[in-house]
Amino acid sequence: MDRISEILSSLVNNESVSSGKFTGYDLTSIKKLLSLSGNPQSQGTYVHIAGTNGKGSTAWILAKILESRGITTGLYTSPHLLALNERIRINTHPISNHTLEGYIDQLRSFLDTNKISPTWFDAITWAALCYFRDMKVDMAIMEAGLGGRLDSTNVITPAVTIITQVSMDHMGVLGDTMGQIASEKAGIIKKRIPVINSRGSSEVLQAIANQASDASAPLLQEGIHFNVTCIRSNTDGIIFNYTCDSPLTGCIEIPDIFLPINCHVQARNAGFAITAACILDKTVRKDLAENIRMALKSISIPGRFEKLRDNQQIIFDPAHNPAAVEEVLQSMFAGYTGYPISIVLSLMNDKDHTRILSIVKEYAFSNIFYHVLDDHRCYQPSSDDQQQFQDMTITRTRNTLFRSLDSIRKTGSIILFLGSFRLYKTAKEFAMM
Repeated sequence: MDRISEILSSLVNNESVSSGKFTGYDLTSIKKLLSLSGNPQSQGTYVHIAGTNGKGSTAWILAKILESRGITTGLYTSPHLLALNERIRINTHPISNHTLEGYIDQLRSFLDTNKISPTWFDAITWAALCYFRDMKVDMAIMEAGLGGRLDSTNVITPAVTIITQVSMDHMGVLGDTMGQIASEKAGIIKKRIPVINSRGSSEVLQAIANQASDASAPLLQEGIHFNVTCIRSNTDGIIFNYTCDSPLTGCIEIPDIFLPINCHVQARNAGFAITAACILDKTVRKDLAENIRMALKSISIPGRFEKLRDNQQIIFDPAHNPAAVEEVLQSMFAGYTGYPISIVLSLMNDKDHTRILSIVKEYAFSNIFYHVLDDHRCYQPSSDDQQQFQDMTITRTRNTLFRSLDSIRKTGSIILFLGSFRLYKTAKEFAMM
């Protein structure tokens, strides 16, 4: 991976920007790069997913459903948790380092001989599209990195488009209102391609409906055309019913689906994925329902409400905007009633710290830790923040945090790591102690 890092480090990486202002955020460079490679994006069948919250989970769930149907499925998600090649998968198996190196070497030759300036994310997206073409996958699921209209993934024409929950995040790039943000997400809608859409505010729904109407794209709305109803939940997971009735799918009912993730919003994400599978399906519905049940009953989504250790309740979730944090904490306290819960929170500079900290304080945590990661993007409390961080323990080193958590773990407390994908490595290291 050293050679890969060396080449990619020369490119603009907007994921490392702490100001929220992006460079090269358009489709010009990736289109040139793809053209040099025979336009691999034109040679496959795709599902395209955008949204503020839930798009990575939806992509992973849909991939597992399709794989259970015997469909060779490419999966492109971001960001990665520990290793870069996690972003590019076939049947959920990551691309090998050797294969990825081959694509990045090819990229270097393009950079040396052509006037082209792709971003870091352009390069990884290009590699994924080339890999899926070369491996002749049956279907590839592409998660937008940020926004949609100008995202590097918006070079494909999918069979189905999914827009998951939209909320306030990345305002410096996408706009200051829900309508503006939703319009950017809806920029992935293509002419006459079905769109699956989450519930949302009237402003969000109108922005998406307008784009779908302009593109003559059929719109399947959560709560109107399809529904997920949670029946019961416990620490092992959730049981829910799924229903759908639309011209594209017909009338479908799949009762008693078990999802081994005790987070209600993941049942909604499963609903988006199931709806997409129903649209894509060309065979017997009965078989599809059974495949869905089988795919979901043992699913584990890396880094999403993930139990990091079987014999201890150590959980990680990357929720990093107020809406996502609220949903995760609601699920935690509903699913673990009567258990002591401690939280470790880390936030990046461009997040709504004030609102997120306020939400966290509304819940009866036994202990609240704010951990300052060794990362220039991580928000560092200052003397002006004393009120916000009152009753929280601030830790600045891994050893200090782990010593405190180890004593809490011995009392049987559940420990939730929350706030950033960049906290995952720390959480995983603690869980493995």
